Amino acid sequence: MIREFYQRYRKSLPILLLVMVVPLSWWILTSDSLDKPRARNHEGQTLRIVNVRPIKKGDYLPIWQASGEVSPAEQVKVVAEVSGIISELGPKANPGQLVEAGDWLVKLDQRELQLQLLGQQAQLVQAQANLELEQANQELARQEYELVKDSIQATDKLNTALVLKEPQVATAKARVAAAQANLDKAQLNLERAIIKAPFRGVITSRLVGRGSKVNLSSGLFELVNTDTFWLEVKVPRAFLSQLDTETEVIIRHEGVWPSGVQRQARVFSVLPDMDSRDRQAKILLTIEDPLSLIDSSQPRVFVNDFLTVDLPGQLLANSWMIEPAWLMPQQFVWVVDSNNLLYKREVKLLFKGRKRFYVEGDFQPGDRALAEKMDIATQGMEVKPRQQSKSKRKSKGERS
Repeated sequence: MIREFYQRYRKSLPILLLVMVVPLSWWILTSDSLDKPRARNHEGQTLRIVNVRPIKKGDYLPIWQASGEVSPAEQVKVVAEVSGIISELGPKANPGQLVEAGDWLVKLDQRELQLQLLGQQAQLVQAQANLELEQANQELARQEYELVKDSIQATDKLNTALVLKEPQVATAKARVAAAQANLDKAQLNLERAIIKAPFRGVITSRLVGRGSKVNLSSGLFELVNTDTFWLEVKVPRAFLSQLDTETEVIIRHEGVWPSGVQRQARVFSVLPDMDSRDRQAKILLTIEDPLSLIDSSQPRVFVNDFLTVDLPGQLLANSWMIEPAWLMPQQFVWVVDSNNLLYKREVKLLFKGRKRFYVEGDFQPGDRALAEKMDIATQGMEVKPRQQSKSKRKSKGERS
């Protein structure tokens, strides 16, 4: 059927196509549907329809969003201070256990240390007895000296110290002091046979077991302090002048904590070295009670967690909030004034965030920011702002 139709009307097809194409081409050339939206003013001139956004002025607290990894503020390897064989492990001496400062973790076999202590006690008793003998001998020497001192020549008075046995007494006293020191050391070694937790924390690993032979400085446990964790984040160096170190920092664990759940940290210090890769400054934050052992309502923070941080800046009073795309390289913003005319407004950049800039500027009442790029824009050019739906007019709170 199609072939018969083609054979019958093939001579008329070019004419039919021409009749169809000419009106369609005329409609495309004269229609505004494929061009930018345009309107006409009261004089009949064509106006460009443009997108505009409100420019808001107020007191703004800029926030710089950063992220970083959690590390322990204090982490130690508990070591043996004396040699011996482990005879007993504490009830909390296991990985993951919370221990308090002073909780005992390991006991070494104390029999040899107790014998050493007894030996040092005997040495001290002997040294004290020798001292008493020397002091008695000195007293006898003093009495004899009193009887004969008037007959001693002046040249012999230099030997008085020897006559009174002062060097012997001094030596005996030194031996007593040394014996006392050895006794104190033996007592200390006996006390060190019981290894205790140096602070409140969680055991992360246990390196020994009962029957293990340990020497001086042998590693026994690894312990992390649970009072405070550190969080290191990086910020542009220019933000340091804006950073408010007194205000609490908001931290979040996106994708892990429920939506809206957050907790606080504090600025501890600004580290003295810049990051060698991106030349950003490094800030150290402290997170108190990270494992929520005191306040169980707080979400827990673990070592090596990767957290998002909102760092507060200094309050910017009476400043304007603009979007980065509005700021031209020459430090001005195109605005549509109350008469729908385009003008440049010079601005001074106060704070440069990721999503928002804060500036000082000579904006006038009725100014709206030109929210698109125009190929041709001149001062005083008349435009027609596009009507925005109510949903688009609602402002959304966004971080800087």
